[in-house]
Amino acid sequence: MGKPLSEDLRKRIVAKRDEGHTAAEVSQMFRVSMRSINRFCARMRSQGNLSHDKLGKPPGSQLDLHQEEISKWIAEGPSLTLEEIAARCETQFGLSIHHTTVMRALAKWGFRYKKNDVRQRAEPS
Repeated sequence: MGKPLSEDLRKRIVAKRDEGHTAAEVSQMFRVSMRSINRFCARMRSQGNLSHDKLGKPPGSQLDLHQEEISKWIAEGPSLTLEEIAARCETQFGLSIHHTTVMRALAKWGFRYKKNDVRQRAEPS
């Protein structure tokens, strides 16, 4: 995905459309796709501004809302596997998540894996 066009350029594009130029003409003037021109004009009509949306993935995890409950599960049974935690999340919260997501969330919350003879288990650090 490319960088968003500057707000100044977006304003000039919308101004040309408001002057009566067609989208094709404006597209050639500014070397911008007609679809982008139509989006800018629609955004100006609906929102009154031309700033672009924030880029990137929003911070946080879908598990953050359930941190307290998941921490209780681990306290009750520290030998839970990531797959078991993911399965419980699906049955109790309706979240279909991968065990890697669980691993990342636990690491963020300060849990670590301690190896023993039987299996790995999660423990708070």
